[in-house]
Amino acid sequence: MCDPGQLPDLADVDPAPELSFIIPALNEADNIVRTLASIEREAAAYRHEVIVVDNGSTDATAQLAQEAGAKVLLLPAGTIAAVRNHGVRYARGRVLVFLDADASLTSDWREHLPASLIALAATKPLVTGSHCSPPDHCSWIEHHWFREFAVEQNARHLGTGHMLIPRDFFLQMGGFDERLETGEDYEFCQRARAAGGEIVNNPQLRVVHHNFPRTLRQFIRREAWHGRGDLRSLRAFLQSKVALGASAFLVAHGLVLAGLLLPGVASLLPLGLLLLILLLAASTWKKYRYAPWRSRFVNGGLFYAYYLGRSASLLYLFQRRSARAPRLA
Repeated sequence: MCDPGQLPDLADVDPAPELSFIIPALNEADNIVRTLASIEREAAAYRHEVIVVDNGSTDATAQLAQEAGAKVLLLPAGTIAAVRNHGVRYARGRVLVFLDADASLTSDWREHLPASLIALAATKPLVTGSHCSPPDHCSWIEHHWFREFAVEQNARHLGTGHMLIPRDFFLQMGGFDERLETGEDYEFCQRARAAGGEIVNNPQLRVVHHNFPRTLRQFIRREAWHGRGDLRSLRAFLQSKVALGASAFLVAHGLVLAGLLLPGVASLLPLGLLLLILLLAASTWKKYRYAPWRSRFVNGGLFYAYYLGRSASLLYLFQRRSARAPRLA
């Protein structure tokens, strides 16, 4: 995690910026200039700094970021959590703004930021920001899944694609867990809530993400990657509703296959189908109950692909354990 003892002495630095944008980047030459331009446009009214942490790019990401006026740090190895923590070590702003390298601020963000800064300055610790929105011209997956998710109410976590947090609270929490390959934002929000912090998704702080999956294959691969975050320990697995849902998904398919292939247990087929239908329906209702009916219907189908990807992450776990197992000479 982020070690406050490694931070530079900020006592003699004046004036300190109000906002510190922390942007991890790996081969983002196609996106970084647009992202930095949106910051300079929408955050111009505030003293701010932009820190781009290059995670070993082989393209012109670092050069383009430097030419655009960002402070560029190099960290060629390390998890995404380590990359973000590294940026914080050099940040001087009162409020940290974690932003993906392929995301853009909007005029809505600029208009509603003052109210969020007031809330962040209050006594109660706050983690805010927003779920990123897709571009106006987007695929059907982006439209139904990500656009509807962007307005989620009563969010229990926020992604680091766009997260705002007071610097002091971030350091108090020890930063992101650098041991995590993915899911560091979810784990951080869990700790923040346990420490009395509030998690608030504010859709008015609209940020556009330009690289959401546009095909089912991309969507499944994305969820297979994110699913690894639930496999860091047995405790994390049991505490994750998504991981448990993926397990139920596998059990349902096991019952269906058994009912189809094994003699004398045909009754398992309808049981497996019922479990699968209930899982998809319950997941859709929990996440998209405020969405239009058409989006609920489409996302019910997308949840099948979602759990397919999350279940596929279990293969990574088995592969990792197999690689660690001792071999006979």
